[in-house]
Amino acid sequence: MPTDIILPTLTVWAQGALTGLLESKTQEDFDGRFESMFARVVNVTVNGKHLSREQYKQELLDQSAAGPTQQSATLSVSGQLEVEQGDQGQLEGLVGLFYTSNVFSKFLVLGFPAEIKVTSSLNLVVAPKGHEVIPPHTVGGDYDSRRITTVNQIITEQTYHVTLPNLPTGTVSGVTTKPELGPGPVKLPPHFGPGPVKLPPQ
Repeated sequence: MPTDIILPTLTVWAQGALTGLLESKTQEDFDGRFESMFARVVNVTVNGKHLSREQYKQELLDQSAAGPTQQSATLSVSGQLEVEQGDQGQLEGLVGLFYTSNVFSKFLVLGFPAEIKVTSSLNLVVAPKGHEVIPPHTVGGDYDSRRITTVNQIITEQTYHVTLPNLPTGTVSGVTTKPELGPGPVKLPPHFGPGPVKLPPQ
């Protein structure tokens, strides 16, 4: 007797698919998850610029742990929203995700891996597309036919080389004593190292 398949909600599906994609550790795993997530024909706009499917795939690969220069990646979703469309319930609709990911490079700067912090607002159109490819992440022969057909994304990236580990968190003359370092020279708090000492008045 056939049993109805209970699918996750649109936001749960999208969040899980995105997390699995960006935290993929191998190119093979990334490729399989990408095909299970995006339709063969997908309309992509990133920061107002149209990208092809392959260009967007490369953009996401560079954010993922499977990227050629990356060591690991973690993703945190801080906001989500969905609107169902049509008469197919959770199979079709709009999904909005606000997420932050931290990507650590394989390369070291001052003995520590460089870190890229990605912040993004991601709006998706999801629709049932059937078996476009054989999904590699199925259980018991069941599959989820939903695919992303439209992407509209705003994204920013910040690069931090290293956070000095042995300086106490706090402020010295209004300057943080645990600086996060981006491109350029290391910034150290004032009066760091030997120098004149100011004594309190007697």
